[in-house]
Amino acid sequence: MTLAVDEALANIIRHAYKGRYDKKIKFDCLVDEEQMVFTLLDQGEPPDMRNICAESADELALSGRGTHLIKAIMDEVSYKRVSEGNQLTLIKRLPSFRTRANS
Repeated sequence: MTLAVDEALANIIRHAYKGRYDKKIKFDCLVDEEQMVFTLLDQGEPPDMRNICAESADELALSGRGTHLIKAIMDEVSYKRVSEGNQLTLIKRLPSFRTRANS
């Protein structure tokens, strides 16, 4: 999960903020017995959704695999444009919940 969140933050800095480190990113983490929900909010340029995971991870250089990693690690990934900017939500279900849900 740390890798997925780190990659999401790096993508915001690299792409939404064009490498600027002086911009704000709002980060929230909510945890309950079922899941961890990470929400990242920035005011940078919105992503071009046509370019996100447009190619197979096998065909990409190391620097182009971030969104593939995020989707592989997390159980749910969603993006939406909200009035405050770009909102990315990453959800990871906790093992104890998965065990109960599959029983």
